[in-house]
Amino acid sequence: MILGTSHEIQWAGGSPNASILTFVSELRSTIRHLATSHKVSLIAEEAPHDCGTIAQEIAESLGIQYIQIDMRPIEWDTAGIRLEMEARDRLHMQDVGAKECRLTRADDIREDYWLDRIVGEELGPVLVVCGCAHVRWLAEKVKQRYGQEAERLYSPEFLRNRTVAEFYLDANGSPQTCKKPNQTP
Repeated sequence: MILGTSHEIQWAGGSPNASILTFVSELRSTIRHLATSHKVSLIAEEAPHDCGTIAQEIAESLGIQYIQIDMRPIEWDTAGIRLEMEARDRLHMQDVGAKECRLTRADDIREDYWLDRIVGEELGPVLVVCGCAHVRWLAEKVKQRYGQEAERLYSPEFLRNRTVAEFYLDANGSPQTCKKPNQTP
């Protein structure tokens, strides 16, 4: 299962913003429900290495194995994606009518890395928690690698309809859009 969410709520459990707290509560409830009802043996999460998350907290409380699957910034160099990752801050998604962005090459490399990390740990059903912009592409990678359909879930649900713009860096290191934004299926 792949659960797409917003990074803003993923690790902002203590946010004072009332609307965000509602989404934090929803995400907490969704992760707990999925983990228990599907007898998840591993929660794998795209999140910074240096902060606690809702998924990590729930995994610990339920005695489920948890791993953080994203690359550390130092690994960006080895993967050759540092410039793209640092360019993320210069993206103007609203200029192309999108709410989320995807760095085509860098995020492909990162998502492959995530699956490699999970394969090394897998014991049974796995719940992957990641930014909503990754769900579609990660599910496609699961199908290509393993011939299995990964369930695509979102919390909060409205993220399912978020538009995602794909970007790449041109020869000058400037972000360019690949095509019109897509909705996240």
